[in-house]
Amino acid sequence: MTDIILCISKKGQKKRCSIVLYSILAFFLIFAFPIFPMVSSAKLVMLFIVFEILYFKNFKERIAMFVYQFKAFPQIYYLLFFYTIVVTVIACAIEMSLVSKVFSSFLLYIISFFFFTEVNKYLDVSKVVVYCFLVQSFIIILAIFSESFFSFTASLRSAVNDNHELAYGRLRGNAVCGYQFFGIATMFTFIVIYLILHLKDFKYGILLLLPICFASICSGRFSIVGIFIGVGMLIVKNVVNGKFSNVIWVCAIGISLLISAIALLYNNVDNIEDPLMYKVVQHYLIDPIDSVLFQDSFQTSSTDRLLEMYEEDDIKQYFWLGAGRYTNPDGHYFGGVDIGYYRMLGYYGIIGFLLITYTLYYLIYCTRSDLDIYTKHAFFINFLVLNFKGDVQVFNNNIIPIVVAFLFFSSKEKLLFKI
Repeated sequence: MTDIILCISKKGQKKRCSIVLYSILAFFLIFAFPIFPMVSSAKLVMLFIVFEILYFKNFKERIAMFVYQFKAFPQIYYLLFFYTIVVTVIACAIEMSLVSKVFSSFLLYIISFFFFTEVNKYLDVSKVVVYCFLVQSFIIILAIFSESFFSFTASLRSAVNDNHELAYGRLRGNAVCGYQFFGIATMFTFIVIYLILHLKDFKYGILLLLPICFASICSGRFSIVGIFIGVGMLIVKNVVNGKFSNVIWVCAIGISLLISAIALLYNNVDNIEDPLMYKVVQHYLIDPIDSVLFQDSFQTSSTDRLLEMYEEDDIKQYFWLGAGRYTNPDGHYFGGVDIGYYRMLGYYGIIGFLLITYTLYYLIYCTRSDLDIYTKHAFFINFLVLNFKGDVQVFNNNIIPIVVAFLFFSSKEKLLFKI
């Protein structure tokens, strides 16, 4: 009897250790923050998965699971990869930046799927991802209000240049993450959308949503589209299901909270004593509101710059055939424009652009995903909208672990593979 109790106790301890370990590793994989020079937290997770495969000798089984769940996605991605090589060779882009980007991203799809398959044995994967972003939200909020905490976590975030620091202070570029500004903001949009559409799955869903939305908007104003898309799809879902009273409540509560928050900040901006924080709030909130109220248009320095980018002609010369490169020879992103659609056309030309779009469509709608259709629609719309501002592709590494987790591990049931 004692032996049985000890055995059960050891199994319980092992399970608890596994839960803690995989929760930490999930944070590592999602945010890919720097640990050592040239070594990110995501690479450590990749090494962990490799060692795990070597230990259990189950690579073939895992690949079979991947192929079963993703259906023809690998073949479509192979076609995209082959087309990438063709465009690169024709354009004589000898640095092979686009080829290496597409190849490494496919590996990340595989690693992410392998990893979350293991997490799924112990935890609800979708909730783990949401809670990782909740932790990240508190890190961001602490960094905004505490200079000592901001300095303490500086080594765990990607470098921010002096111009950004002068412009935004501690309000942006403060996440423990390898992606800052628009990169981390786009990641938050998927979390916000998922959380809005699955509030009932979380015991304190509304309370979770508040810090996550705050951190999301602080990371990038454009991330507010995630809130609008999530609320919009929630309204559509309730209308389709005949729950009109829920629609009225959602609209009333959402509008009231938004107006109250904006009014509170707008009317108390002069009470902010920190000159740098005052500058940030003025630039980030007051100026856009004043432009709407007094100039009948929405204008900020970033929107003005984005409109200027739409007029730039240098990248347009590559729209037909593509330049075959992801970055410029100096290492900066290709074309010098933020606009995602321009950059896609610049990378690949029109044919490659259509292929990328179809690859994304197939990933969301045609694989064996257990995600509900409303969240799929919201995610796809989110991809389409975000690309008006920045580059958010099917091969963007910051998005891949999140999308894989939600698409294939949202069901409360453990994955069952019929191979």
